[in-house]
Amino acid sequence: MDGKRGKTHQHCPDYVAFRPLLIAKKSSGIKTPQDMNGKKVGLWGPIFQIQPKAFLKRYNLKVKEIRRSYSVNLFLRDGVDVTSAMCSSHL
Repeated sequence: MDGKRGKTHQHCPDYVAFRPLLIAKKSSGIKTPQDMNGKKVGLWGPIFQIQPKAFLKRYNLKVKEIRRSYSVNLFLRDGVDVTSAMCSSHL
């Protein structure tokens, strides 16, 4: 609220929601979770590995985990088959 007019500032979201993702290139042939077995998966640091690792465990996938930086270069240069990503939205 801006005190003078009693209006909420539209550019200030109440909070930001982050959704973790695992993505693969269309050319990888990965269409189902089982297609990830034996593949290299790029994951960010520990705090951002919780959801992707839960996904891998849920589907009993055996992958080679590769710790990656926040850059997508490893993925773009085919250093990993699947990579973690983040989608955010202001709510």
